[in-house]
Amino acid sequence: MKRDLRRGLKCNSVGMKRSCLFLLCGVLLLAGCQSTPLTKIQKQGQSQEKIDISSLTVEKGNYSDYENACIYYTAEEAGAIVSESTDFVLQEDCYFQVPKGIDHVSTFVKKYPEEDSLYDFYRDFLSMYAYLFPGADFDDNHLFYYGTNSNNQEGDDKVKTIGRNFDEYLAENKEDVYYLFYSPYFYEGQPVEKGTQNRFLALSSPVGTIMTNFNKGYLAQYISDRRQMPNRYFLETYTTPRFYSQNGQSFGFESIEYPTDSETLHRMLDGRELSVLDAVHFFEDYINTLPCREQPNLDVKVTRVSAVEIEEGKYCYAFECTVTFEGIPFDSVPYGTMVVGGGYEWPVRMGYMAVTDDVDAAYGFCRSVEISEKEEIEQIVSFQKALKCCEESLAGLSGMELCSAELVYCAGEGRTAQEPYQNMEYTVSPNYKFVLYSPEEKLYYFSYVDAVDGEIVRGFTTRMGEREEEAGTLA
Repeated sequence: MKRDLRRGLKCNSVGMKRSCLFLLCGVLLLAGCQSTPLTKIQKQGQSQEKIDISSLTVEKGNYSDYENACIYYTAEEAGAIVSESTDFVLQEDCYFQVPKGIDHVSTFVKKYPEEDSLYDFYRDFLSMYAYLFPGADFDDNHLFYYGTNSNNQEGDDKVKTIGRNFDEYLAENKEDVYYLFYSPYFYEGQPVEKGTQNRFLALSSPVGTIMTNFNKGYLAQYISDRRQMPNRYFLETYTTPRFYSQNGQSFGFESIEYPTDSETLHRMLDGRELSVLDAVHFFEDYINTLPCREQPNLDVKVTRVSAVEIEEGKYCYAFECTVTFEGIPFDSVPYGTMVVGGGYEWPVRMGYMAVTDDVDAAYGFCRSVEISEKEEIEQIVSFQKALKCCEESLAGLSGMELCSAELVYCAGEGRTAQEPYQNMEYTVSPNYKFVLYSPEEKLYYFSYVDAVDGEIVRGFTTRMGEREEEAGTLA
């Protein structure tokens, strides 16, 4: 039962929709762990010398451990309540994740942990690299550190490498090093040895907090081979298979969106078939068992999944995700949605699978944050009352179509918005979130109702999902 709660209940989710989707850039990513090193090497008495990556041994992590029993309305039950309580029109594929009963919700403050020492950060970066890319070559001249004093360098050393600047790196203040990243191709024209395999990893300190990006490069190599082009993508920016470009030419891929519990099969790039449901479970299990310092308090959950046709009859799965705390998801919006910030946190978390037995890329997956000022609340307002509050806030609008209703955590009132991100704190509260569509205005309405006092918290509109670019597959 607990394992089902960790993954979230099966979605009635957004039905099959055909769209052409593009992603444009890398993302700010949030994650977390605490104080135990990822490797079995002990800190005590360890000299601050470069480490042989082959000496590192890293263990898998675990799902979070919590008790918060919850029973959700079925789609039929929730739909009946909507029809009886409001004049909203139910979309055929309306998604519900609304509790019929729950042990508790919480209000709290979340914050990111203080940075590790720079040597511990370096060691744990290598440990994660060894875990993600077992047996792969490692060149510390492709390991860069980025921060207050390391960026905007002259000449070839645009950002400083550990290989050529190890002592200088160790002499930095830890708060002045924002993150480490590994990439053979960082800037155009960067010389590398022939046959160098393209891969990417970026981590912030402590490893597992704030930013965790990786791209194993399988899809990038596949696309390059088919186009007979060198694989020189800077893989931080190619966050999903929906957008790839080379030599100034952009390539979009046609995609089909599915409910996350769909059993539809697709043939992957390794020639084998994998269902949507099995892909979602594989992806969640992989991310939720990445190495972590301590028992994590957050889990990753897939919220949207698309099958992306790379060439005729061969697909990748692209995932948009959120994190959950004690089984309740944090708010998220589809990538590309224009939102009104108002001090609220809008992290982007995504990834994809190109083959049936591995995750090719992942961006932005939190596993742990520091929680303080936590207050557990056993009684929340009913779904019916929240619906009525939402409808009243939209008085004067007719024909509104309900797209989704769910209970989410919203992180608001960010107290800083610049590096180092360890200073960022957010107050978190539970909200009912309703997404509605106005056919007349061609607008989506996002409405949030406080789950404790039943008052409207905020709302905004967007023209979410309107994209006009032409789609295609590899020739």
